[in-house]
Amino acid sequence: MEDVLMDQDGADPESSPLTVLYIEEALRRSFLFSPQLCNEPENWVAKIHKELGILEEQLPETIYARAYESRMDLLIAVIVGPQGTPYQGGLFLFDVCFPSNYPASPPLLHYHSGGLAINLSLFKSGEVCLEVPTQSGGLESMWVPGMTTMLQLLVSIQNRILNVDPLFNELAYATMKGSSYG
Repeated sequence: MEDVLMDQDGADPESSPLTVLYIEEALRRSFLFSPQLCNEPENWVAKIHKELGILEEQLPETIYARAYESRMDLLIAVIVGPQGTPYQGGLFLFDVCFPSNYPASPPLLHYHSGGLAINLSLFKSGEVCLEVPTQSGGLESMWVPGMTTMLQLLVSIQNRILNVDPLFNELAYATMKGSSYG
């Protein structure tokens, strides 16, 4: 898994105790989720290990993830805005918390918005909407309980939320896509 934070020389954070402390402190300050929100049962650990292994092996070059060393229920993800979109080259930071009933429930996500509402699915408050509209007027969830992996969710956020036509993340406009109005 590629590291989100590197030291000034670009060295691996694992090689420097000072850098690891810096990362731990930065993550401790940045995570919205408290330990009370994310108490994991023992059988949960194997599921999260599997998810982290998938992320380590298969993350695309434009998505970065780093597990919180002292709390495996937390993850920080950075998604690079896709080429050819209004988000191109932007860095989008998400805190992720795996709930105790994961993967039956989706991970809790918090988007670091900087107080800006830049997308109809990424709220100023940091809330992330995991449902995207379909052209038929319905909503489709990016999370299928027990089926979707964290990797699939991160890629879906990059492709379906940070897309070329962000206006079509709004249900009223999505139904117009492909019509004389859209």
